[in-house]
Amino acid sequence: MSGQPESPSLSPLEQALIAMDQRRLKPNEFYQRLLATEVFVPTVLDDSQGEDEDEYVTDAPENFSLIVMDVDDQRAVPMFDDFERLQKWAGESGSDVGYIGIGADVLLSIIDPDFSVAFFAGDEGFYLFDPETLENLKDPEVEMIEETPADLPMDPSDDPIMIDVPDTVPDGLVQALASVLQSHDGAVAEARLITLSGAASEDGRDNTARLTVGMTLRENSDELFNDVARDITRVATPLLQPDEIIHFLNLTGTELGDSLQETLPPFFAWPEGTIH
Repeated sequence: MSGQPESPSLSPLEQALIAMDQRRLKPNEFYQRLLATEVFVPTVLDDSQGEDEDEYVTDAPENFSLIVMDVDDQRAVPMFDDFERLQKWAGESGSDVGYIGIGADVLLSIIDPDFSVAFFAGDEGFYLFDPETLENLKDPEVEMIEETPADLPMDPSDDPIMIDVPDTVPDGLVQALASVLQSHDGAVAEARLITLSGAASEDGRDNTARLTVGMTLRENSDELFNDVARDITRVATPLLQPDEIIHFLNLTGTELGDSLQETLPPFFAWPEGTIH
């Protein structure tokens, strides 16, 4: 078994997953980071598994019994890249659970290829990598996952997404964003800063607000959108708090984009540049 590392607010693997979701990282690049990650996998100590759990004995040279969950008619192996999250999950499972520290590359090589992997990330929920998604991640020719794992959080909350204007913006951020957008020579027609969030919690605070750059392109192109998002991330990251990530939304040709044109002035428009 491995040692007990400190729990970061956002693990490197979760950051990579978010980057893939934002198309700043190709699926195969994420997969290579996954393979290089040491993960923690729950194992069976006795016969006290929970109602939705089963046991799977690996064919590895040193056999151990993995816990397997039933999720949406799929059999999934729970996987953690953070020991404290594993401890929390084990404490809430009501079962006597062991664990093994193992490289994700080894784990994927020994489990049944028909199994999914449930990657527990964040405070709640997990991302489900089904066998088809895992196969697509392996392919260096795949540019994007049609339905990325970050679009499928197993979170009990079904709160609607709310769109708002940011209360505060880090110093220099608007000017830095406008400089990047201007450098693309008119490819981006307009850009707006918004926050996307779920409903407020019972104490009135909203901890899920995500600072988002909504872009309207001259010609709708995933490649262009990805290039601009990548350039913006590079200049924006030093201006944000360490645990902050800037998000992106393509508003080109969407009803939301049309609506925001009527209700929210852009902070950038070509060819004027920054609009105050």
